[in-house]
Amino acid sequence: MKGYWQYLQGVVEFISRLAGVGPGRKLGGAIVSPIVLCGGRTNPATSLSEAESVLPILTQAISTRYQDFRNVSGMIGVWPSSSLTHDVLLENKSSNTAQNIHNALEQLLNFLGEDRCREGRILFVCDAVRRFPVWVLARHLCDEKGLRFGGVVGLPRRDIHSNSKTWKQVLRGCRYLLRSDLIQKELNA
Repeated sequence: MKGYWQYLQGVVEFISRLAGVGPGRKLGGAIVSPIVLCGGRTNPATSLSEAESVLPILTQAISTRYQDFRNVSGMIGVWPSSSLTHDVLLENKSSNTAQNIHNALEQLLNFLGEDRCREGRILFVCDAVRRFPVWVLARHLCDEKGLRFGGVVGLPRRDIHSNSKTWKQVLRGCRYLLRSDLIQKELNA
């Protein structure tokens, strides 16, 4: 979790720039709220999912950044200069990136409803190393669900995982581009 702190501070900074436009408004067509934290139970040493374990770090990053922070009945964060609150949804059933994105899109559709979800563009935030495969997967899965893809923002994160090498992630993204059947295999894994 060491690298998550700086990464999540970057996420909070990015979201605050979007939220600065005012309650209920959109920036460039991207949906500002809700936030979906993704990550399943990939660590056998803990009963928490990755999303559940990151939530306290995110709330700490928010409270460190903003004195106006509060956690009320599932709503996280009151952002300064507006009354905009963000719902934080946890996607904690996935075991890979394709499932993260697929399940997050399903949660957005269930939470916002199809009509509202289709109004704007869906923006994905991930660590910079995984930006390209996330872009390929998110674009494909948004198209499949008839949702408007809003892009991928890659933020710096220190990660010691052996797959956290840019060249490995670029190859992974190329595999998805060339063989979309691999996406379906990951969804079924």
